[in-house]
Amino acid sequence: VYFLFFILILLLSSIFGHAYLDKFPIQFDNNNQLILKNLPFGYGGLVESLFNEGKYEQEWYGGVQSYLVRFPLLPLLVTGLLKISQNFYFLIITKNIIFFTIFFFVSHYSLRSLNKSYITFLFLLSLILYNYYNLIVIMALDYTDGIIAILLPCTFLILISRINKKSIFLSILLFLLFFTKTTMFYLTFIIPILFFFLNKKNNRTLRLLPLFTVIIANLIWGSFGYVKTGKFPFGSDISSSNQEALHVVFNEDFHKYYPKITVDLIPRIQSNKKFDNEWKYHEFYKKINSEYFLYNKERIMKDILIKIKFILFNYKKDAVHPDKNGNYENPIMFSHIINRIIFITSLLYLLKNIFIGIKNSKINNIDYYFFFIICFGLLPHLAGWATSKHLVPIFLISHIYLLLNINYFKNR
Repeated sequence: VYFLFFILILLLSSIFGHAYLDKFPIQFDNNNQLILKNLPFGYGGLVESLFNEGKYEQEWYGGVQSYLVRFPLLPLLVTGLLKISQNFYFLIITKNIIFFTIFFFVSHYSLRSLNKSYITFLFLLSLILYNYYNLIVIMALDYTDGIIAILLPCTFLILISRINKKSIFLSILLFLLFFTKTTMFYLTFIIPILFFFLNKKNNRTLRLLPLFTVIIANLIWGSFGYVKTGKFPFGSDISSSNQEALHVVFNEDFHKYYPKITVDLIPRIQSNKKFDNEWKYHEFYKKINSEYFLYNKERIMKDILIKIKFILFNYKKDAVHPDKNGNYENPIMFSHIINRIIFITSLLYLLKNIFIGIKNSKINNIDYYFFFIICFGLLPHLAGWATSKHLVPIFLISHIYLLLNINYFKNR
């Protein structure tokens, strides 16, 4: 089965690669080689610096040498692959084979430990392949949401499994997740804490291993930040660009753009003074955000309601770029409709299971894990903002949760 799965991923990745090259030719030369500086979403300069000079740094804030703008998993992965070949087909195929293989074997061994049938396993594999939009997000190379869309569902499967060395596998996944994106910070702490309390029959040291691993990951990132910038990044200051990103949300025009138009186009306040390091820009935006929060609480609450409505009920293409005349369209997307139907249905199953669990004085671990992953997975997006690609990891976990709650698969 893996061989057929491998061939399928190879084929799909090749098709995706061809379509991507046609859509974004500016990122490549005539030989389909990736032009490093043109890699989008703030990774281009970082990958270029890593590849050419072996330095984890990039220019940000209009030329300021910065170290803590982006988390390292994606740029390190891309740079490692680039050392082998800069051909885009090689990059996209290799990256996808790695992560789809991880999902394949985590799914196989997790379900086998739960005595689930091969039919259930095949259905589970199909969940990451059938939805066009989800598949495109997972296969993308230029942002971390695709990696999270594999690693977070794998984490959920390991949590609910009965496999041996569960703590070790969970620790590895959480370590990788920590280094993907700032939105994973709180989730990577709450999961090991929950794991510790829900597995009291297991060895105490092994129960603590995932939490120790996340602490070590934070110490690695924090120590690097302290050495390079003189400040230990942690919590809301885990990245020097967090406050700049929050300024997009704490903006009176946010609701005029979101979710239909990309928020990248929202006008932002720029400093008249040029600062000499990334943390000074961070503090500049932090002061502006604090003032906005103080005087615009009602607007902020209304914007949060817009985000909740988007997460639960959006069925159209979001975050679009208008053309040169300012025109844009938000067509209905069947993939979004399916994602929302399954997500809402999974939430209804969760409420039913919690109600039954309270009545019987025992809530199942799978319900605890799903509840907390949903809460802490969505919390950063309620504070910031969510586009459809940000939600794919959560939607995929809801697919898995619903599959395992359907009567046909419950005992198979």
